[in-house]
Amino acid sequence: MEAYSDALYAEMKKFDVQVSIVEPGNFNSKVIQNMKTRIKKNNSTYKESLFKQEMLGLEQYFPTDRSVFESPDAVSAAVMDALFSENPKRRYMVVPSQGEAEFTIKGAINTLVELNKGHAFSYDKKAMMLMLEQAIDKSSSK
Repeated sequence: MEAYSDALYAEMKKFDVQVSIVEPGNFNSKVIQNMKTRIKKNNSTYKESLFKQEMLGLEQYFPTDRSVFESPDAVSAAVMDALFSENPKRRYMVVPSQGEAEFTIKGAINTLVELNKGHAFSYDKKAMMLMLEQAIDKSSSK
């Protein structure tokens, strides 16, 4: 979805059409229950799957009972902002905890580091930090 929204943004920008993506963390929803229902409906057994262990472990990692998580009101608010704001954000990271925010941001930083590594145009740490500072300053001025 993220790659699709980035491509759609590039295509629609010339028409002054805003494109946003809402990236939610763990909230109380039926997303896992619905996934498991579709798996069962499709009679998926995973007997021959290379991912059999992962699929059998879904309950451990993705419990159907998500009532332990916060209600998704913050996700709804982000969607409303994306739809009706004069200046919607390109990305809405909506997470219920500092831990999930840190996990997401570190993942994005790791992607950036991987992109920069081992090619003729790699930047050193000082140049990368300067670019990050400039991006933060630019984002703060909006």
